[in-house]
Amino acid sequence: MENKKLQNMPQEQIGRLILKKANELDGLWEDAAKRADIIDEILTALPLLTDYPHIQKLDRILKSADSRKAFWSFLVPLERQFSLKNINDTDILVLEDDKQKTTHTTPAIVILDNIRSALNIGSIFRISECFSFEKIILCGYTSTPENSKIAKSAMGTHEIVDWEYQKNITNAINDLKKQGYTIYALETVEKSTPIQNVNWKSPLAIIVGNERFGITKEILSLVDEIVQIPLTGTKNSLNVSTAFSICAHEISKDKQKEGLRTLD
Repeated sequence: MENKKLQNMPQEQIGRLILKKANELDGLWEDAAKRADIIDEILTALPLLTDYPHIQKLDRILKSADSRKAFWSFLVPLERQFSLKNINDTDILVLEDDKQKTTHTTPAIVILDNIRSALNIGSIFRISECFSFEKIILCGYTSTPENSKIAKSAMGTHEIVDWEYQKNITNAINDLKKQGYTIYALETVEKSTPIQNVNWKSPLAIIVGNERFGITKEILSLVDEIVQIPLTGTKNSLNVSTAFSICAHEISKDKQKEGLRTLD
């Protein structure tokens, strides 16, 4: 980026050029020589953004960035200001901390019944992979990963987690019961068990229901136990993928303890 040429450009265009350089830097961060050159280019151009003082102030972050992760504190505000699309969490795939696929599997299946939001479905794929759940069964009008919005929010985990579609959840429940699965439902009703008191029996399946209407009484009558997350705030509900993440953690924690007991 030549400063003389930049001085004759609209500042928004300069900002997008800086963003382009910053994304280039993100991709070759490990190359110390190229990294230093690009940082110098960006620092030379930043003072021209007089209409964006909050971006100019990011120079101190860029100068002190000693890792790619630290550099993102510069990159993300820049993207929010100058990207031609809205940037959100699903656009940023963290690769540095990813591990090789584990051979460990939590003996648990997730059943999604009539989940409306593609974002929630994708998030549940991502959570299920993080906790090594064995499978997701998609029921009713729950979309499958062919939906690009699910694939995007799943961040690649839809290609790792085994899944299948069954239109009728009752059939899915009956099939799993024949295979010896204990069926749990995540729902807030009068006779539900607080999640911290549940004795998770393996292998198990956990049903997560519609964002607005929850799990029907007919389906609840088929399960072995109904699980709830005790809440103390004014609102009596959580986002469905948030609630599932809490449940997945509890199941995983219990199975880890079970493994330790087996070793003893």
